[in-house]
Amino acid sequence: MSDSDNKQRSSLEGHLLVAAPELRDPNFARSVVLIIHHNSEGAFGLVLTQATNVSVEQVWSKVSESTCRTRDAIYRGGPVDGPLMALHADGDVGGNDVLPGVYYSVAAEHLESLITRNAQPARFFVGYSGWGEGQLEREMQAGGWLTAPARAEDLFQESEGFWEATLRRIAGQSVLKSMGIDEFPSDLSAN
Repeated sequence: MSDSDNKQRSSLEGHLLVAAPELRDPNFARSVVLIIHHNSEGAFGLVLTQATNVSVEQVWSKVSESTCRTRDAIYRGGPVDGPLMALHADGDVGGNDVLPGVYYSVAAEHLESLITRNAQPARFFVGYSGWGEGQLEREMQAGGWLTAPARAEDLFQESEGFWEATLRRIAGQSVLKSMGIDEFPSDLSAN
């Protein structure tokens, strides 16, 4: 296996990083982070569970004269200051692929298109979560984070209860793996 294959396998891009119940850091306690970029130099992600009391409309009116048709809350993507960013499912707008059919955009023209058309589903963020070389791996080894592959439906649901639901999903997957089962059948009565 080549070094690039190892890096691909160990990358958490497109995964959810779920704060362990013991994690007390106020920036991440009871949070779920979508990892956008992860390699040997570090990681970058967006917290999916921290809606603010500020709307996209309030922020947009300060940076653009175009009409904002989006009334959604802005999410705090993490403790590091950053520009307005979006996760969305509009393939016509484009951006960086996060998952099949889900894109990450920071380009002004992408954001303007999403906001002025009220493209849905979409979620907007200010700030981001970042880890330097080896930092995320050390935090995971210390038990601060759990991981699960992200699903498109995870990224746009209400943040209330999302942390708990994701922990239950991870726990269920761990139990299944320990039993040598990949997943429960959709119809348990068929057993």
